Amino acid sequence: MVYTYGETKLKPSMKESPTATYEGASVWPQSNSAAASFIKKFINEAFGEKYEQHEIETILLKNKEQFFDEYKQAYKDAKEEDMKEMPSIFSEEQSNRLMIV
Repeated sequence: MVYTYGETKLKPSMKESPTATYEGASVWPQSNSAAASFIKKFINEAFGEKYEQHEIETILLKNKEQFFDEYKQAYKDAKEEDMKEMPSIFSEEQSNRLMIV
C-alpha cells in the first residue's frame, strides 16, 4: 500500500486560512511478474495515465500537486473578508483510493 497526504493553506498569511487537503492511496505490486505488470497498468489507467507507465508514488504526488495548484488558482481572487466570514466555502478536500480485490 502506498499512501500520501497533504494540506495547503489558501492564504498562508491568514491565521484561520481555508485549506485544501489531499489524500491518495493505492495498492502497488512489488514484483515484476506478468500479473503484477497487468495490475500496474490497470492502476496507471485508473489514475488517468493511459499512455505512460509510472510508479504509483509519482502518480499520487503529481495528482496532489495538481489538486493544490487548481485549488489556489480557483480562489486566487477571493477576498480575505469573505474567507473570514465563511471559510468552509473556500476549503476543499480530495481523496483518491484504489484497492483491488
